[in-house]
Amino acid sequence: MLKWINASDGDLKRLAIIKKVCGDPDLVEWMFKVDRPEMFSCSEDVIDKMGGFSSGQQILIKFSCDIWFGEDHSSIREIALRLDNERFRAVMEAIVELRNL
Repeated sequence: MLKWINASDGDLKRLAIIKKVCGDPDLVEWMFKVDRPEMFSCSEDVIDKMGGFSSGQQILIKFSCDIWFGEDHSSIREIALRLDNERFRAVMEAIVELRNL
């Protein structure tokens, strides 16, 4: 369980969006440090270490890196083709929420 100290409102909002998108608390905990609002490493390292996850989880990890770091690792094409309907819908809703941050 993540127990962040001194997290900003923006950090908490981005985390909430990532939790909704992933739908898997274990996956979210794998990406983040437990005690502070940071991913366990830079986005390139996180992506390099995601090899043991399913293709859908890998897309969610890349999309989470995009949200957290403001980068572009995921593509609409892979999101549309590889995610199930529930996760696809969650990603689309996250994009709408991100516009309001």
